[in-house]
Amino acid sequence: MATGMSGVFSTIDTDTLVSAAITKASGPLNMLKSSQSLWELKQTALEAIKSSFSTLQTAANELRSASNIRAVAASSSNDSIDVSATSTAVAGIHQLVVNQLANSERQVHAGVADSTAALGAAGQFVYTYGTETRTLQTTDTTTLEDLRDLINEDGANPGVSASILEYDSGNGLKYHLVLSGQDTGAEHAITLEAATTVAGFGPGEANWTRTQAAQNAQVRIDSYPASGWIERSTNSIDDVVSGVTFDIQATGTATISLTRSNESIKKALNTYVSVMNSFIETLDQYTGYDADSKKGGVFQGDLTITNLIQDIRSAITEPAAGFKTGSNAFTVATQIGLSVDKDGKVSLDQDVLTAALSSNYEAVVSLLTASGSGVTDSADVQFGSVLSSTVAGTYQLKITYDVDGNVASAWFAQAGSTDWRSATVSGNEITGASGGPEAGLNVTATAGHAGQTLTYEVRAMKGFAAASYEKITAKLDMTTGVFAVKADQMDTAMADLDKQIERMQARLDAKEETLKAQYARMEETLARLDSMKTAYEALLTTTKNDDDN
Repeated sequence: MATGMSGVFSTIDTDTLVSAAITKASGPLNMLKSSQSLWELKQTALEAIKSSFSTLQTAANELRSASNIRAVAASSSNDSIDVSATSTAVAGIHQLVVNQLANSERQVHAGVADSTAALGAAGQFVYTYGTETRTLQTTDTTTLEDLRDLINEDGANPGVSASILEYDSGNGLKYHLVLSGQDTGAEHAITLEAATTVAGFGPGEANWTRTQAAQNAQVRIDSYPASGWIERSTNSIDDVVSGVTFDIQATGTATISLTRSNESIKKALNTYVSVMNSFIETLDQYTGYDADSKKGGVFQGDLTITNLIQDIRSAITEPAAGFKTGSNAFTVATQIGLSVDKDGKVSLDQDVLTAALSSNYEAVVSLLTASGSGVTDSADVQFGSVLSSTVAGTYQLKITYDVDGNVASAWFAQAGSTDWRSATVSGNEITGASGGPEAGLNVTATAGHAGQTLTYEVRAMKGFAAASYEKITAKLDMTTGVFAVKADQMDTAMADLDKQIERMQARLDAKEETLKAQYARMEETLARLDSMKTAYEALLTTTKNDDDN
């Protein structure tokens, strides 16, 4: 039976012996746990890199959107005529004339002497606002204040507010009911109906004064129309000049100036550069080597992670897909001020960018945002569309026309290649067939050349920012992207390590129990021997005493 006490009879510290044996046998387990810690560090690092890369995706998304980076600054020569513009507005100068403002209707009653006195016998108060007519019932105790409340608290009130104006013109009729339309525009007039039976409140100049008539705003833009006016029901007019809103507070004239603003493009590019460099620093932290600590990052030598930035960075230094020198003012991002230094960091030359925007604003926008657009080199062929999966770039298009000048057959090949692939032809519409990079590229032959076979150039264009966004997004794909694949690999490795550690720990636990049991049996044996020794000694003592006697 085990005593449960280490070395009581053997005087040997068996617990220490067991611990030492287990420590010595734990070498492989400790190596597995060290590997586990490294994988945990890699998982944390991967999440940090992914987070930084996602921020870069957001910056690229902002930069690739023409509606985000286009901006128009709008100004008015008249402080009473405010103007604002969206990115869809076209730069230019306009002359605006405001003939009248849009007003809401307001009518004032002739008045009563006491706002708390009954208006007379029971009856009805009937009015029309726009096209809706309301009939309100009064009693013989209804006062002017009550009538006001009936109007305001009417659940089906179409948009009329009632209030009481206090003014005595000398006739003692101090309290006047005021009806105000809540909407501007001629269609929102207030009409007191003849069906009104409340004494003194029926229609007519003796009872009511129209202090403000419902009317439309009237404007003329660039002397148009030559006679008459453009009418709108509000003083905020956003559908006369595309992308421009006029907020008018007074009649008069104004010169409206719309000029392209470079600030949105500059801001988006500067943000992209900043975020790009931040990502590069994050990547270097986990893939580089620290000379001071003489330690490498957890992903040092891992090309999958190290190369994350390569094709994103190369988009700056390589020509944008489908852009052509001589046809496009800018073909590569370095021409608008972007550059990559020897350390891989990105910078933006503000002077170069400003000069590029000044020389050809639209070309800069195109270089950044072009996606789904394209051109051909001949009036014979009109560019149609592409799919999101179509590979941007320059293609050769070969068309064979029949004797009537219609498209008989057509083929696509990438520029410089002799690998011609048959295209789908429907009438004079030609579409790249699936299986090739031109899949989904659609053009239309607009002029036939009977019996001839001619070759044209078709360019499907993809701007720098648009291409960068697509590359980043592909790497972030939750199923096939670099991060998803890497995370799955890590999960598999971690799961395998967990199983190995579990098995190794179980073997060590079993070995520890075995050693403890062996030492316990040793102690039991020594205990029995000690007991026997005591008994023999007692027997010998007894025998000696008997002999002495």
